[in-house]
Order: sequence, then C-alpha cells, then structure tokens
Amino acid sequence: MHHRFSIVAFLLAVGLTLVGYSVASTPANDGPPIRKIATDIVQIQHGDSLAGFILIELFCESWGRLSSDSDLRPYIEFAGGIEIEAIALFIPNDPNQESPTYCVFFDGLIPSGLTAVGPDFSGPPTAQNLSDLFQTIGAIEIPDGKEQLVFEKGEITADDGTPVPAIMIRGAGIMGTGAAEYDSLFEEALALYELGPSNAPTIIALLEKVIQEDPGDLKATKLLAITCLGAGQLERALEAFNLAIRIEQDKEVINPHMHFYKAKTLHLLGRNREAQSILDSYWAFFQDDQSLKEQYEILNGEIANRP
Repeated sequence: MHHRFSIVAFLLAVGLTLVGYSVASTPANDGPPIRKIATDIVQIQHGDSLAGFILIELFCESWGRLSSDSDLRPYIEFAGGIEIEAIALFIPNDPNQESPTYCVFFDGLIPSGLTAVGPDFSGPPTAQNLSDLFQTIGAIEIPDGKEQLVFEKGEITADDGTPVPAIMIRGAGIMGTGAAEYDSLFEEALALYELGPSNAPTIIALLEKVIQEDPGDLKATKLLAITCLGAGQLERALEAFNLAIRIEQDKEVINPHMHFYKAKTLHLLGRNREAQSILDSYWAFFQDDQSLKEQYEILNGEIANRP
C-alpha cells in the first residue's frame, strides 16, 4: 500500500469526549468514537509510543471493495467470520518493522478483541493466524500515564488503486502520571469503559451518580448513552441520547454522532419510522464524516429491509 498525509492535524487526549462534533468548532477537536477507544487500547497494549503508526478505520460496508488488498484482506476475512462491524488497524510505519501490527475489532461501539502480529511472525497473517492471536479486551489494564497524540489525516492506496482514508500518528508528549486514582466519577467511568463491555453495570451506576448531581453534564450523558446502547439497555440509552441532544441544542451545537446513534437505538427498538426520519433529516451531516457515512449506509439499508 502507498500513503500520503496532509498537514491538517488534531490532538487526541484523554480529556476529550468520546463522541462529538460541533458546527462552531473544527472537526479536529474530536475523533469518531472507535478511533478514541482503539487508540487507548493499543497504547496500553503496546507500552510504548504510537508515533509513526498509521491508523486505518474500516467498517463492514467497505470490506468488499478492499478485500483484494494483500495487507487488509486477512483482517477483513477474520472480522467477517466473527460478525464484527468495524476494525481499527494500526500499522507501524518504520523501515525496520520492529513493532507489531495491531488490530482492534468492534461490535458496534464495543471493542470485542485485539490481535498483535509481531515482526517475528512467520509469513504474512491469515484469517486463521488472526483467530489464534485474538485476545479479549478485558485483559488490558489502564496505565498511570498516557501519551498525547497528534493525528494527521491522509490516505493509503490499496493494491488495486482504491483510496482508503488513513491517519498518521505523531507524538505530542506524555500526560501527567500518578497513582491509579481518579479526580471524578466520570474519569473512573471512562477508564472502565476502555476496559470493555463487562464493566457496563459499574459504568452506568457511576454515570448515573454524576448526572444526578449535574443533569447538564454533557460528557457523562453521552458516555451513559453509548454504554447503555452497547449493553442493550435501549430505553435508557434513548433517554440519555435525548438528554444529550437537548443539552447540545441549548449550546447551539449539532452533534451528528448523537443523532445517528439515537436513530440506531430507535431501529433496535423497532421504531423504524422515527429512525428513518432522523437519518433523512441529518443526512448531510453524516456525509461529512467517512466513518459516519459508512455506518449511515449500513443502518439505512437495515431499516429499508425491515417492515
């Protein structure tokens, strides 16, 4: 694969919300949710700087047209075999290839597992090899400190010439270190969220306390909505999405991620007319974000095939 990157960069740091986009700010202020989650997971697993890695986010809608690429095909085939909806692939961009290639697999917004193909791996990876290497996310622990990263948007070119959006990761220093203590219940909930879906009951309980004390806490409300959706608590997720959207409207902010995941929640509840109405109303916003655009196409197709 070949690649090129623009000088448009943005900072990805722990303090950023998991999901966000404001018409009053640059899109660089927040990455799509799987980007944030996957980067945190790989930082923890790698135990060293991710500067120099190339990040590629792929959703199942695009797998067919990219499956002929020799580098992407094994991951796409393995993901398809275990009914995964999205993958985040971290490829080392160093001439000596001394770092592993990491891939985080997602079921919706929930990280299902991780593979790491090291430089001493015998031969190119295959779907079977990846099955043997697959490990669950729950085994990963949050470290004391975390590196700040700058992302440069660009693209790679697949073997057949197909352009694929990609990101070059640059380092921007280490965030403050210290004991594994949290300044707030929200920070504790966010740390647990990064460990995987098994922590959902504790995360929800922590976030409910935060929102009880401050009903206008947008970060906690959005994380609650996403967690409840992933945990299958659809009615509670819908309540949280509605609250997050109201808070953002009061701030004159439009967040297409929140509207999209509200539509997805309505679809899962069988309320397809309401879901379709949201997709139609915010269609233009979804087209501005490649990951949202692909997820929109998937959800729109699912709704079209339901009575």
